Amino acid sequence: MVSLARIKSEMMDLKKMQGKKLKLAKEKYARPSRSRATRSCSTERRFAAGVIQGRTDGYKLGGAVPVEVLLGAGFHVAGLFDAGGDGVAHQMHNLGNGFLAAWASSVGWNVGRKWKGGKNPGGLKGIETGFASF
Repeated sequence: MVSLARIKSEMMDLKKMQGKKLKLAKEKYARPSRSRATRSCSTERRFAAGVIQGRTDGYKLGGAVPVEVLLGAGFHVAGLFDAGGDGVAHQMHNLGNGFLAAWASSVGWNVGRKWKGGKNPGGLKGIETGFASF
């Protein structure tokens, strides 16, 4: 027969073990909280991408690669090689995403403008009838 003290001891050991596992899991998967400064930097990055986009007025390097795409790819490469030291790679990727998003947004805006003008943008044939069902 198993004593009550032994059962209690085993339960306490199990509880300690589960507590340690839970603590390790929290440490492993914990995400740092975003401070107010980090959230505002996100808006500032988008604003900077828009300013550069407006200032270059659609300039394409070599006539083929838009400046936003070049900057976005450059920041992503810098992030991959951990340029700037510890913890900066994440910010480099954020900058790259901001410039690529600015480029994609302007491309989408131009497609919508052409579509509104009565021209069917390439690759979207038949989309008018799809939206008519809404």
